[in-house]
Amino acid sequence: MYNEFKCRLFVDMDGTLNCFNNHIDSIDALYKKGFFENLSPRNQVIKGLKEFMKHDKEVYILTNISNSKYAVDEKNKWIDKYLPDIDKQHRIFVPFGEDVFTYVQNKITPTDFLLDDSIENLKYWDKNGTGIKLINEVNDKDSSWDGEEIHCNKDSLAIAYQLKSIQNRCILNELMYNKDFFIEEEKKNVELKEKNHSISIADRMKNAKQKASQQTKETKKLQKDIPQR
Repeated sequence: MYNEFKCRLFVDMDGTLNCFNNHIDSIDALYKKGFFENLSPRNQVIKGLKEFMKHDKEVYILTNISNSKYAVDEKNKWIDKYLPDIDKQHRIFVPFGEDVFTYVQNKITPTDFLLDDSIENLKYWDKNGTGIKLINEVNDKDSSWDGEEIHCNKDSLAIAYQLKSIQNRCILNELMYNKDFFIEEEKKNVELKEKNHSISIADRMKNAKQKASQQTKETKKLQKDIPQR
């Protein structure tokens, strides 16, 4: 049961995966061609995420976009360069000011995690999911967040390990204290197994019909080949 819990990790880009704040000298910079594509990566965080993804593929990019005509294309190019294993189906671009929850598929639960450097975003996510603060050179003095934290300068393996540890802790917490969550997850597993079982039965019936049809054709052919007396 423990291994069947579905966890999703959503990762912010600006300030979390890249050194966004180090490149801004004015708001106009956001609208210049090449700004998002050329942002410096946070190498330890990226390496840690790659290590984490060796064992967990449910990783999504969740990032706000300005109304710059270059933003989406350049962010995609940046991801292609540094995190190519995160495909287009796992990249979520939210227009600035819109509700992030409306862009995330399915209901957000405590086993949906957001790694972000923005305290505001984390507090909003924490209403339904689990926020993880990425501590960087800008927010390191902000003590208004009392949830999970990971420092951007940690060793990459330590970052991967800490992400997994946070996931495991949250799952155990839900199993121990949230009866409704446990029942809901068990219901999902039962429904999935029933669906797989019904598909399996349907496949067997289909194969049986195909074999019967083939056998009928072969029987008719044999009957034609038998000399008539």
